[in-house]
Amino acid sequence: MKRVLFVCSGNTCRSPMAQGIFAHMIAHYQGDDLADEYEVWSAGLFAADGMPAAQAAVDTMLQYEVDLSGHRSRKIDQDMINNADVVLVMTREHCLYMMEMFAESKGKIFLLSDFAGYDGQEILDPYGLGIESYKQSALQIKKMLEKIMENLS
Repeated sequence: MKRVLFVCSGNTCRSPMAQGIFAHMIAHYQGDDLADEYEVWSAGLFAADGMPAAQAAVDTMLQYEVDLSGHRSRKIDQDMINNADVVLVMTREHCLYMMEMFAESKGKIFLLSDFAGYDGQEILDPYGLGIESYKQSALQIKKMLEKIMENLS
């Protein structure tokens, strides 16, 4: 089982959207049954445990056939890092912070865009910026995750 952890700031927007899109892609992948090979979850660097996904994130994910209505935020901890095979973060700042906080695990922490081959692009935080910002972030995430899926096959 390969374990993928997506991390953003509050675990109410970007990382749950990434988790949902990637889990959906894996579940609907044609060919090998990847759903049995991957476990996907998300967390936030500064998350308050138990918060729902932002309503705009929930609404945006409906176009991807992903239901975030049951999502509850979680603050990142050492156990999550230890259990993950790869940790994908949304910004360079997240990456630097994670590598400092979890220095012994820095070999598994990557900027999502770097891992997908997009060289340093950041997924900007749509929180509080309206539904169009969420849609832009989700589309950016989706394109990067599609590239990762191509590399898996």
